[in-house]
Amino acid sequence: MIYSYRHPSTGEVKDVAQGVSEEHRYVDEDGLQWERVFSTLTPIIAANPNSLKDFVEKTNKKSTVGEVWDRAQDLSNRRAQQNGGIDPVKAKYYKDYAAKRGGKRHINDKP
Repeated sequence: MIYSYRHPSTGEVKDVAQGVSEEHRYVDEDGLQWERVFSTLTPIIAANPNSLKDFVEKTNKKSTVGEVWDRAQDLSNRRAQQNGGIDPVKAKYYKDYAAKRGGKRHINDKP
C-alpha cells in the first residue's frame, strides 16, 4: 500500500510504500518523523449507477484499490435501492459464477 507523509516544517508530501501489517510511520535520513496524511474519499457522483462507463469516467485515476472497492460498493447499494433490495449486476455475477462451477455458489452469495 502507498501511504502519504507530510514534512512537519516544510509541508512537503512524500508517498511511501509500506505493508499493511507494518507500522505506518516514516522517519527520514535526518531522524525526523513525518506526519501521516489521511486522505478523504471523493465520492463518485454517477448519473447512472448501472453504467460501467460512468464508473470508469468518475473514478480518480490515483485512487487506491480500497477506494475503488468502496465506490463500487456504494454503487451496488444504489442499484439495490432502485431494484427492491437486489443489485442486478451482483445477482448476474453470482449466477454466472455458479454456472461456470457446476452449481457451486460464491462464498458471498447468501440464499
